[in-house]
Amino acid sequence: YRKAHRAIKSVGSHLPATHATGHFLAKLLAENQNHLAAFRRLNRIVQSLSPDQVRNLPPNFWSLLYPKAFWDHVAIHAQVHNLPPYLLLSLIRQESAFNPRARSSAGARGLMQLMPQTARIVARQIRLRPFKMGMLFKPQPNIRLGAHYFAKQLKRFDGQPILALAAYNAGPHRV
Repeated sequence: YRKAHRAIKSVGSHLPATHATGHFLAKLLAENQNHLAAFRRLNRIVQSLSPDQVRNLPPNFWSLLYPKAFWDHVAIHAQVHNLPPYLLLSLIRQESAFNPRARSSAGARGLMQLMPQTARIVARQIRLRPFKMGMLFKPQPNIRLGAHYFAKQLKRFDGQPILALAAYNAGPHRV
């Protein structure tokens, strides 16, 4: 992926700086699993457009900016916990930009950026055995653990998604 990313960057430096080029390069970046770089490129395009121009962007532009990555896992675990699947998908987008190997400076891991201690507790609650830290970098178990934890926060905060999202990110004690 690193070599491909460098090649995409190199190609981009030889192309004209147009919206079409930015969209093309974002598509290459997303296909190379570098959604964060793709999001940045696409956001620059959106910020340079008028509201009317933004409304007229094609559906494939929006699909790149808001991909349905790992949708099968998201849909299953959203249904299990009676969560809106697009809310769960947006949480993943914000936490990790769909990078299963993401690791924060605080130590959170995987798509849903779970802290190891939280993941251990949730794994015990859902009887996920044997639990190994490496599972946090695999989409299915990470989404399973994260969906369960988020559903708990949503219940704890009386179904208020803003409070549940804040608790998911910063910890329930801070909320």
